Amino acid sequence: MQLTNLYISLQTMYLLFYISALCYENNQGTISPIIMYLYPKLLHLFGYIIHIWRVHRAKYRAAEYRRAAARKEKEEV
Repeated sequence: MQLTNLYISLQTMYLLFYISALCYENNQGTISPIIMYLYPKLLHLFGYIIHIWRVHRAKYRAAEYRRAAARKEKEEV
């Protein structure tokens, strides 16, 4: 949950950064194309890492539930 909140805050920061970069471009005439290219890529990479972590965590929890159910069933028998 904390990673999700962090990701949302990063998306908000990206939006503010993009707007400020566009304003800077209008005022100064130039902006670093490297920043404009890499920042969204890094944000998507971070989102992908969060997705992988969530899937891994869900699999781990499912395995824990199965083990607990098997343990409980074994104790009943």
